[in-house]
Parts: sequence; C-alpha cells; structure tokens
Amino acid sequence: MKKFFSKYGDKIIVLGALLYFLGKEIFLLTHAVNFAPDAGYHLTQISHFFQMPGLILDLPSNYPGYAYFLTAINGGFLYHLLLGKLLFIVPEDLEVLRLINVFFGMGTMIVFYFLAQEILKNKWMVAFAVVVMTNLLMYTYLFSVVNYDNLGNLLGVSAFYFLFRYLRKSEWVYFLWSVLFMNLTLWTKFSFAPIIFMIVCVFLVNEWRERKTFKFRFQKVFSTRSHRFCVFLLASVAILFSTFFWGKNIIQHGQVQPGCAELFSHSECMQHNPIYRRSMTLDDSALERSANLLDRVGFFSKWSQLMVKRTFGMFLNSSANMANSSFQLATIKIILLLATLFGIRFYDFKNKKINAAIFFALGYAMFVLLYVNYSSYIEKRGIINTVQEGRYLFLVLPLFVIVFTHFLLRFWKNKKIKIAIGVVVALFFVWCEFPNYLTNCNRQFFEPELKAQPFFQNCEIFTLEPDEQPF
Repeated sequence: MKKFFSKYGDKIIVLGALLYFLGKEIFLLTHAVNFAPDAGYHLTQISHFFQMPGLILDLPSNYPGYAYFLTAINGGFLYHLLLGKLLFIVPEDLEVLRLINVFFGMGTMIVFYFLAQEILKNKWMVAFAVVVMTNLLMYTYLFSVVNYDNLGNLLGVSAFYFLFRYLRKSEWVYFLWSVLFMNLTLWTKFSFAPIIFMIVCVFLVNEWRERKTFKFRFQKVFSTRSHRFCVFLLASVAILFSTFFWGKNIIQHGQVQPGCAELFSHSECMQHNPIYRRSMTLDDSALERSANLLDRVGFFSKWSQLMVKRTFGMFLNSSANMANSSFQLATIKIILLLATLFGIRFYDFKNKKINAAIFFALGYAMFVLLYVNYSSYIEKRGIINTVQEGRYLFLVLPLFVIVFTHFLLRFWKNKKIKIAIGVVVALFFVWCEFPNYLTNCNRQFFEPELKAQPFFQNCEIFTLEPDEQPF
C-alpha cells in the first residue's frame, strides 16, 4: 500500500482535487445569476452575436446597441462570438451557457496541472499547487457563471504552458503554439496585451542564449513536410488578423482601443452605452469631491489587501459579497509572507522557469496596479474600490500559485516535513473556500425569482454596479 501511494499518490490527489472542483461548480450552478460580475455586459454581447448573421464582427449602424457593441468588441470578442453562435446548436438557455463555462473551468485546471509539471520538479509540489488552485473562491466561482474571464483564463494558461515547454526544449513549434493561444486570448481579453509584450522579451532573451542552434531549429519549422509548418501558418494567420483588427483602429482613430467618445457623439454614447454613461456619472461626482489622495506606496498597501480579500473571498457586486473571517485572512497573509521570505532567502537564480514565472506574474501585477488601478483611483479622486478586483490578476494567477508553491515548499529538505506543511496549508485553503461559502451564503443567493430568465431577455438595457467595470 505504501509503495502504491508513493507511486500514484500525487495523481490520486490531483484527480480528487479536479473531481472536487467539478462537484463544486455543478453545485454553484444553483447560485442566482444576478450577482455574477458584469452579467448584463456579457449577456448583451452574446445576444448581439446571436442576432448577427454568419461570423461577421459588425451590426447595422441603425441597430439600437450599435454604439455599445462597436466599442466593446475592441476589448475582446471571441468569448461572446463563440457562445452567441453556440446558441444555434444548443438550447437557448442561460444554464446551458453556464455549463459551458464549467467546461472551460475544467479545461483550465487540467492545463494548469500540466503547466505546474513543466515548472515544478517535485510531483508532490505539483499536487499541492493543483489543490490550492482549485480552492480559490473567486476564481472557482467565476467558472459557474457567464463571464469572458473563463475562456480567457483557459486560453491564457494554455499559452503559458506551451511557452514553458518552449523554454525547456527551445523548439519553435512550442512557441508557435504559444503564439496561437496568445492571439486567441487577446481576442477574448485585450488586457492580455502587456503579457504578450513580456513573452516576446523572454523569447528574444532565450533565442539569444540558444543562437548557436538557431539555423537548425529554424529549418525544422519551415520544413513543408513537417506538421510544424502547419502550426506556423496558423500562428501567422492569427498574428495577421490581430494586426488588422487593432491596427485599423490606430490608423483611423490614433489609438488601439478607441472609446465610445472617439467613435460616436456624446448623446449617442449616453443613450446606448451604459459603461460610458456610468463613467460620466462617476467623473462628474469626482469633480465635486475633494480628497487627500494616497501616494503609490500607500495605495499599494491598500491594493494588496484588497487583492487578497477579493481572491480568497467572493466579490460579486455591492449587494452580494463574501469575505473570509479575520482569522482566515490573517492566516493567509502570514502564509503568503512566510513563503515570500523563504523565497527571497533561498532564491535560485539559475532556475530559468521560476525566473520567467515571477517576471510575468509581477510584471502584469505592476501593470494592473499602476496603469489600471492607481490611474482609476486618481481619476475618481479617492474611490479606491472601483476597478479593484482580484479577478483582474486571474490571467497570471496560475503563475502566482506555482511561484508560491515553489517558495513555500522548496526550503524544506526533509521530505516528511515538506509533506506535512503541504498537507496542513492545503487543508487550510480548502477550509477557507467552499466550506466557508456554505457557512456564510444566505437565501438571497438561491432565490428562485433571482435565477436567470432566457439570456436574451432585457439584454438591451442594463445597469452596472458602482464597482463593476469590465477589464
């Protein structure tokens, strides 16, 4: 028995974690959809693509939601296009769309398992990482609702998986697969763009290091008898489409993502674009507000606490949130702090993959902190809760979990101590997630009258909570 568990124990743990995740997602399908983040935004976009002929990315200019639709697709369209067209095949029911998102979630967790195997050398550390990843409440909850983050997370972790395979073997075919998934992620969430820039930097550095074998690897890709050439063609088509789709905005409007004001008149935007209308309302109230604004250091302290709270807890909208207890939050912060200290003290500068994972995770976190969150805080003159959500880091959350696992467990040389710490911390994260949800959720989360109607009902007009903003 001991020999069997030593050989297959990690796989049993991973399988159990995945089945546990699937069971939670199926249960969460009973959760009322009205509390889902940006629910109206995603249902509206899906309804537009459902009514659109073929695969075109345009609507008649006299369409009531045209000003909203044309502005929104610049931030990503693949998720809404895919689900909108799937409704011609599957029943026109919101619960079916939610179930599709559960499949996205299972796919994300499976790919994460393979990604963890690529970066972490110890199979028990891989199993620990999967347990942690499947027990982050906001991350797992999101897969039970209609949200473009779900497809973005699946495609993003796939791009990282092939990138890290490339870093291990330096074979271009893996990087080409990564390029393909990068573009698919970009078509889903344009906020993946900064990560693409960082990936290109890592690619160039790695190619410089492997420059002596460049000719051989180049010839392998461009051999027309090889499947690698087909991958090259797919990646090239994806790059060309991305260049055309966003390049025309630069030519026509002078920026990659023109806002509604650059495309339509103020009155049209106020009438048909609820995000623009909400932004104008907040801007007007901000002009009337005087506030002592925090500097970047002070803001970082507040921001990091919000990110932890809104990743391990559940942040939906102003009427339905679920935070961890003060004891749980304090313990989580202590564990994260200890892992960070261990990582700094025993940092392995020669570990190329961990270095890359930290570069992507921290680089994107700094982009969100400074370019998105702090800029919004300044513009709104002290409203710190606007656009401050843990899910804005979900594209790199798998890398954060892997780095956290590496920092926390690599320090311990004794195998028994390492396993004991891993078990205790993993069980703690499990307790902080779904059991905490079941303990604290109330009747409003499951009220029948709050459950979704057919997805296309009332899609033309919706309201955003003060803390909702698609990113």
